[in-house]
Amino acid sequence: MKIAIVYSLPTKRIKESHFMASDEDAEYAARLIHGALLSVPGISVQLVAVGEDSLEKISHIRADCIINIIEWTGEDLPLSIDAISRLEKLRIPFTGATRNNWENTTNKVLMKQLFDANKIPTARWQVFSTGKENIRPDFHYPLFVKLAYEHTGVGLHPNSRVSDKKSLLAVMKERIEEFSQPVIVEEYISGREFEVTLLEIHGAVMVLPVAENIYDPKSPVDFLTYDGRWQENFESYLVYRVKIADLNKTAQKEIERECERAFYALAFRDYARFDIRMNQEGRLFFLETNSNPGIDDNMDIALTVSFKAAGLTLSDFVLKIIESSMRRFKKPMHLARMSVPS
Repeated sequence: MKIAIVYSLPTKRIKESHFMASDEDAEYAARLIHGALLSVPGISVQLVAVGEDSLEKISHIRADCIINIIEWTGEDLPLSIDAISRLEKLRIPFTGATRNNWENTTNKVLMKQLFDANKIPTARWQVFSTGKENIRPDFHYPLFVKLAYEHTGVGLHPNSRVSDKKSLLAVMKERIEEFSQPVIVEEYISGREFEVTLLEIHGAVMVLPVAENIYDPKSPVDFLTYDGRWQENFESYLVYRVKIADLNKTAQKEIERECERAFYALAFRDYARFDIRMNQEGRLFFLETNSNPGIDDNMDIALTVSFKAAGLTLSDFVLKIIESSMRRFKKPMHLARMSVPS
């Protein structure tokens, strides 16, 4: 069985910025998966690196299944859309997000609109293109400011949470000018933070053990910033730890039910991740979703913590994703090693 792993290289724009760390993560993940699959009997693996000037390489892929690790967002989002469109034209099974899935989750305006349309609970929000728009009167401070078209924490700083109108206007102006894109402002949800990974197995969705981000009580922020996530020399790098959430049965069932419902409502495939907060009253709020989340084998990463808690190794997890992708094309997957937990 031939597997191709296609991944995005940092664009010229990213190389000239200070956000290289998150964009280099695509190649890291691709090589990690490549190494894990090499140990599986009956599989041959090919790495396909794609740059902004070499998208045509996708059209020449010949494989039984393609693992998609295209991660361009923000100003580079059109490149991702082009890449996934090319994958769709190949008519070869490929893992994860469709073109629509990817656009609807990396564009946070569309994501929030879909949350509302499908009655997926989320915080009150508003999009600002200039920062001069009228602020919705029913907002309750503190509020949180995030970029409309980025992910992996780009644009998130300790001052992203604001407690008054003056701070809000200042932060919006700063982000819009720096990144030349709209911002999303939403009510800040204080409480427990969960990352929920879902995996399709035999055509049904399985919610993996829920991971919780536990923030250092001595840290001035209780949310992830870009520097805190990616810059190892930054003073707040990894000011949190990840563990399996200790939840009562009621909360556990509600999270599983809401995430499974959201997975189907948003037409996700193979696997996905939802970032959720639970407020002091126990209400759930969906913060983000990722229809093609990054894959890792690091126990600092919630997805890894979750699939290992489910009894899966990295190769087991990836094989399940491949199997789900091939099932959509009604193509059997016969390997010597498929005795992974179901």
